[in-house]
Parts: sequence; C-alpha cells; structure tokens
Amino acid sequence: MFAATIIVAGCGGEAASGPTGLTTVTTAVVSSTLPETTGGRPEPDPTVSTVAPTSTSPTIAPPTTEATSTSTGPPTTAASDEVTILADGISLPVGAGGFTYSDALEDQTVDGPNALAVDRFGGIHIADPLAGQIVSVRGTDVSRIDVKALGLYWITDLVATDDYLIVLESYLAGPEVQRVNVISYEGALLAQADIDLEYDRIGWLWGLVDTGDGRWVLDFPDFDREWNPDTQQFEVIAVLDVRGSEIELLDHDIRIDDVILPADATPNNVHWSSMRYLGSTDDGRWIIERWDGTETVEWWTHDGTFIGAAEVPLGGTVDAKENLLATTPDGRAFVLFTRPDSVDVIELMPQPERIITP
Repeated sequence: MFAATIIVAGCGGEAASGPTGLTTVTTAVVSSTLPETTGGRPEPDPTVSTVAPTSTSPTIAPPTTEATSTSTGPPTTAASDEVTILADGISLPVGAGGFTYSDALEDQTVDGPNALAVDRFGGIHIADPLAGQIVSVRGTDVSRIDVKALGLYWITDLVATDDYLIVLESYLAGPEVQRVNVISYEGALLAQADIDLEYDRIGWLWGLVDTGDGRWVLDFPDFDREWNPDTQQFEVIAVLDVRGSEIELLDHDIRIDDVILPADATPNNVHWSSMRYLGSTDDGRWIIERWDGTETVEWWTHDGTFIGAAEVPLGGTVDAKENLLATTPDGRAFVLFTRPDSVDVIELMPQPERIITP
C-alpha cells in the first residue's frame, strides 16, 4: 500500500484491456538531455548507461507480477541558466534544449506540456509528453526522467508525494492504455496498475489528487472507485475519503463533511458556477476551483469560512486545462502557464475578497 492516494477525475475513452493487478517493478531510465523534436515522441536516448538501482520505496505493496529489473542512476541536473526566476514563479524555454510543442501552436491542450505537480519541498514537476519526459525543477537545477524508455505512452497528469511521483498515463491512439504508474525521483518505475474501465467518452483521463493516506481512488463525474489491494481491482465507492474528510459532489455543490460549499449563481452564470475539489492541507484547509467564465482558486477553512481567492490566468497557449493546477500540503497553489516561447509555473496568491460572487 502506498503513502499516497490517487484520485482520477475527468473524462476518458475506453480503457485498455489487460490485467488490473498491481505490478511492482524496478525499471528506471533517466535522461539528462531533452531531445529536439517538433512532434511525436522521440526514441530512447541510446547514450543512457545502466547501473544498479539506488533504492525502492519500503511502502510499496508486495508485487503480484515480477518484472525484469534494469535501471540507471539518478537524473543529471542541467545548467542553471535554463531557469528564469520570476516574481511569482519560474520560466523555462520552449524548443531546442527546452519543452516540446507540436507544430500547431494555436492548440496545445493535448500536444504540449499538460500536467503539473509541486511537492511539499518546493520541487516542480512538469509532464512533457511529446518528448516523453517528466521535467523536474528544484531551485535552478533541472532534471529529466525519460518515461518513454520506461514504457509509458502518454502522461496526462502527475502527483508529487514526499517519496515519489504518481503518474497517470492515458493513450487512445494505437495501443489503448489507461494506467497508473509510481516513479521514484531517481527515475525508477516502482509499480503500475491498469485502469480497467469501460467509459464511453472520448478523451484523456486527468485530475490526480494526492490525499496522502495510501489509497488509490478514481473520481469521475458519474462514479467513484477505490483500488482494493485484496481484490486487485477498483471498486465503486459512495464518497471520497480525503485526509479524514468525506467529499461529495452534490449536483453542483461540494459537500465536505457537514459543510456544503454552494455553486452559487453569478452574474456571468445565472444557474451556478462550476466547482471542483483540488486538495486539502495538513492543517485542514480546503482548496477548490471555481469557474463561471473567470477561473479562480479558493481557500476555505474546515468549518466553511472563506479565506481567499486567486484568479487563474487563461491567456496561455494551453487554456483551462484542469490538470494544469497543482496544490501542496501547506496550502500553496500553482498553475502551468504555456506561452509560445516559454513554459511558466506561476504561484497563485490568495486575496481576501471573493472574485466570483453571487
């Protein structure tokens, strides 16, 4: 059992057939250079060397299937001039030596950096699916994990726990794959489980949330499922249990324990604003996303008292993509903001007034 919960929210196509059991492996391939490409996923770096794995997490459940073990050493950090420090975040380049976009820059909702996670230590982790990599930034140091060489097809979301990354993989072209993977920060593939779903929507799964207590949960608009390690499958559940709180979407409102956060009608939306639970903090605060044409992140206390709100910028190349928001256990919130010539991670700073009001 892991020390992190997985919640998967959003839309998805028909899942790949295959075993739903959890497979623990120790395969790791790490690349320190970003391939130059304008589309498609590159071949693995032939210069990657192989050494013994550094470690595996002691919290990983016993494997149901063994896998051949190959590994490489930890990621190599890049030159610090790759990272530009902004007043409210960081900026990294696009193109040679940077992130990979497709040729169609006007629409990067799929073919561009599409997932963000920030760990409690301030490490920033960004999915670069066209390059088949996860890019991690700690201070001004940059490292990259070559997930294509680990056998992953297309990353659609990330969660950063204290000890490893949880990576959602959703690929509908060619081999259909919908799968959860656990990858160490050293680049080892520790475990994976297929998501055996029959879901009639065409699209990609997104919306991983780390609840920090060892369970995997699939959160969809019409059902929730939790991974049962005894039966080795996802089972239907009535409500989400996140950090000791019950979370339930009631039509359009969100219930957290005995508190209901209403999706109030607003001048821009005469019926209700859209809402989504983003995360909770170590001290019991809640973070939600609210949208009525303007997108905001809101902070609330455990008894339903409003703390603050921040507007999410939507002017980037990737607009309103739900998995571009990330929260941390200490209550910070970030957005992945892609520009034509840079990929920025911007911290959202709460202001004391509500931005979207009834």
